Amino acid sequence: MTILLNYIKHINNRRGMRITKMLLLANVISLSTGLAQENIANDANYPPLEDRYLGQKPPGLIPEVFAPGIVSINGRYEGAVSFSPDLKEVYFGANDEAEETHIYFSKLEGNKWTPVARANFTKGRKKEELHPFVSPDGNRIYFTALDAVFVNEKIWYVNRIGDSWSDAVLLDSPINDDLVFFPNQAKNGDLYYFSLSARKPFYAPNKNGEFPMVQEVEIEFGHHAFISPSQDYVLVTARSKEEESRKDNDIYVCFKNHDGTWGKPINLGGAVNSDFSEKNPTVTPDGKYLFFGRAERSGEIGLANIYWVSTEVIDELRPIALEKNAASVFPLLTGPYMGQKPPGMVAEPFAPGIISREGWELEGVFAPGMKEFYFTRDLGEYTSYNTDNFHPTVIGFRQENNVWEKYTEFKRKGEIVFSPDGNRMHMAKGYKDRVGDGWSERKSLGPMFDREDWGIMRLSASAKGTYVFDDYKSNDAIRISTIKDGKRQEPARMGPVVNSGKKTAHPFIAPDESYLIWDSEREGGYGDSDLYISFRQKDDSWGPAINMGDKVNSAQWDAYATVTPDGKYLLFNRKVDGRNTDIYWVDAQIIETLRPQ
Repeated sequence: MTILLNYIKHINNRRGMRITKMLLLANVISLSTGLAQENIANDANYPPLEDRYLGQKPPGLIPEVFAPGIVSINGRYEGAVSFSPDLKEVYFGANDEAEETHIYFSKLEGNKWTPVARANFTKGRKKEELHPFVSPDGNRIYFTALDAVFVNEKIWYVNRIGDSWSDAVLLDSPINDDLVFFPNQAKNGDLYYFSLSARKPFYAPNKNGEFPMVQEVEIEFGHHAFISPSQDYVLVTARSKEEESRKDNDIYVCFKNHDGTWGKPINLGGAVNSDFSEKNPTVTPDGKYLFFGRAERSGEIGLANIYWVSTEVIDELRPIALEKNAASVFPLLTGPYMGQKPPGMVAEPFAPGIISREGWELEGVFAPGMKEFYFTRDLGEYTSYNTDNFHPTVIGFRQENNVWEKYTEFKRKGEIVFSPDGNRMHMAKGYKDRVGDGWSERKSLGPMFDREDWGIMRLSASAKGTYVFDDYKSNDAIRISTIKDGKRQEPARMGPVVNSGKKTAHPFIAPDESYLIWDSEREGGYGDSDLYISFRQKDDSWGPAINMGDKVNSAQWDAYATVTPDGKYLLFNRKVDGRNTDIYWVDAQIIETLRPQ
């Protein structure tokens, strides 16, 4: 929400003070016939600028204002900066307090930088242009264009044609299905951006120069995500997390882990951040310098100078990143069941000290084939479900050559339950399909299940395609949807055998539909929620709810049951104390001891 409020304030501050201003022009330059020839500096006063970076002396580890009086002009807002790969062109967004935002540029001709001029890429088709980014090959500039805030922010581009640029083109991609801005591109062509609609950073993988699909950047928090030239870290802007009383934005870095996931965000610290808002981080194509905007006045959005600093300030944080992410490092695990000794008929912690340890671990589940294991861990500090520092994250392991290794990590968007054939990962009212060695993007189950009035946490599927799912928005009800004559049936609320007591949730249906396990708090239980089981009767009705007994249940909260695909073990969760929830497992033969004879 903070980024949206800042965005609105920035626009309104200057639109509410609209006045007519004349620009003094003394020299006109041309990069192409498609660029508006409006200089913002008088030639007589324009200093001779030589060498890269507009002839400015490079900074060290202390940020300095970039090109003061030329690019960074006091009393004006300057935004994101982008250099061409050869460092001979620079583009940035700027506006006076009473004007629309436009993109400006300068280029090195011979041994001299041209006076800064406006680049009117859309030729008046759009009122504002901002966030320019020169592609890694230098042949395209991506930028944001809009007419009105929260109406039509989209990503456009121009292509290089010799010493000119083409007419501006609206990017034809699902990217623009949302309101989006701040485009930037990795060396492999993947396009990163921020979705105002979803309030999250995304990227679109490059597919032969097209962007047919989008994926969320799986980081804990942040907006204005900028991918580093070497793709080993991503920079984001976010409201300062270190002091709750502060309202300003800081810049954070997330380093890429060896498994391809993103590490925890690390504040760039006092070397970069201040009590004012820092924003719009970008890095030069050579990877040497970090550029960013810094507000010029406290408590107000709209005025900022551009600063730059050596990227050594980022490199110095790598050891801290290793320490912060040490909790994600797991010991060598070999053999079946993540290398764990199987339990007997009394439940015990699963992988104690490795998977089940101090903190919040949930939803341990093996995929069919028993070569993948997934569980959810809070990478923040769990106090309750509705706090900002609660970051439930799914961690996935894969067994190859008898060794279990972490291979994926992503934000939890529903509890994971696999289809019996292993080709679908159900996640509440969504799912992912297996694609080769990985998974598709999360998709919706459609309007029959993807409803605002239903609060689905877990959806379990049988081999016949029957769905059983919970609904916390409807007095903790469990519903069932079968397939009849090849057609999905409308979900129906299950009877009182299942829907009795309180906190009824997290159903698991056996692949052959011979039993159903769920958790609920009922009279005669052991305390908090217990696990219950109902067996399918010969007439296809569900038999009485049976408490799974004290070998499974405790006086604490016991919930989230699943049975391993090989049918041998039951995994579930137990709340050990206020902030410690662990994964437990027990021999699945306990189910047979409860089955009516």
